Amino acid sequence: SQAPGGALIDDFEGSVPSGTNGWEVFRDESVPTRLRCEADATAAHAGAQALVIDFAIRPNSWATCNLLYGSPQDWSGTDGLTFYLSAAQAGLVFNVDLYAGSPDAQETYQYTIETPPDSVSGWISISLYWSDFHRVAWEEDAGAVFDHPEQISGLAFGLNTFPDTPNEGMIRVDDLGLIEAQPESPVTSQ
Repeated sequence: SQAPGGALIDDFEGSVPSGTNGWEVFRDESVPTRLRCEADATAAHAGAQALVIDFAIRPNSWATCNLLYGSPQDWSGTDGLTFYLSAAQAGLVFNVDLYAGSPDAQETYQYTIETPPDSVSGWISISLYWSDFHRVAWEEDAGAVFDHPEQISGLAFGLNTFPDTPNEGMIRVDDLGLIEAQPESPVTSQ
């Protein structure tokens, strides 16, 4: 199956994306935060499986479902990420993270999504452009717009919480891919 409009990163049909160890869970080890992150045949947008992200994040804690590349990927010929989303309920909050640069100087960029009501009744298409991602608050140059698509070291679906509030729920992701770059159109003035 092909992602909407671009090269496929993962369709979750069983093969591990090239150059990675597949999806891995990283979490705050100091509390009993739970994150399940694996391809599952419960319900898919296309094909037989989708990525199920089932989570119970303790207040003020975090967990991520990461896909990390052994060497940087050059995605500069594309405009961003696209995927299909289905959620157990509306109002669940999660982040899409991009990692760039070298492992010893990794930069993290993030875009936060709140699951809309129409993601509960079915699958919706999400398209995130590189300029939608901003440097995370705890790194230098916080808030800077992402502009290194030629040095992607990984990506993640991340979960944290609002202050003193748990974050629990389940989302499904399918057909994660890249948005094909649109040719630059000449600007015409009226």
